[in-house]
Amino acid sequence: MSSPALANGVVYINSTDFNLYALNASTGAKIGNFTIIPNNLSESIRFSSPAVAGNMVFVGIDNTLFAIEVSSFASSVSSRVLPLSDYLLILSVIVVIAILAVAFIVYNKKMRKSKKRAST
Repeated sequence: MSSPALANGVVYINSTDFNLYALNASTGAKIGNFTIIPNNLSESIRFSSPAVAGNMVFVGIDNTLFAIEVSSFASSVSSRVLPLSDYLLILSVIVVIAILAVAFIVYNKKMRKSKKRAST
């Protein structure tokens, strides 16, 4: 609904989910986002393209203009975003550990039953 803005290696994108996103222009990685919800929304919501001047990002939603400091985006990221391949590797390790845990439990139950039969 609007054009992105590029400044100092950062792409700013205004989104219909009421977030202004900051992305690394080289990698596409999310630097952060800033939620901007105006007080009075009309039925026909209008989003402006962001504009960057100095240390400020300006964006409009409906009849409200927001001025957001560039430093606000870096502080909104609470943890490092991992690439999908890292998540898949972590998930694979968790699945293998779960399978081994289940196999261990089943093995121990069988061993207890066989010891019980041998002692009676």
